[in-house]
Amino acid sequence: MGKLNDEYAHGEICPKCNGKRVAMIVYGLPTDETVEELNAIKDRKELNFVLGGCVIRREQFLCHDCNISW
Repeated sequence: MGKLNDEYAHGEICPKCNGKRVAMIVYGLPTDETVEELNAIKDRKELNFVLGGCVIRREQFLCHDCNISW
């Protein structure tokens, strides 16, 4: 997966607060390597993605500024 905190490349803007720190929600079981890298990151609000769990939902994005997902 490479660097987990690369710049937000998808260009989404939050529909509620117009924030630009929007992460993609990734569903499914993460690899051991991804979990290790996540555990090493102290400020997870800088990630360009978040883990959504194993149950796939409609939401594709999460705003780090106001914490809504859509």
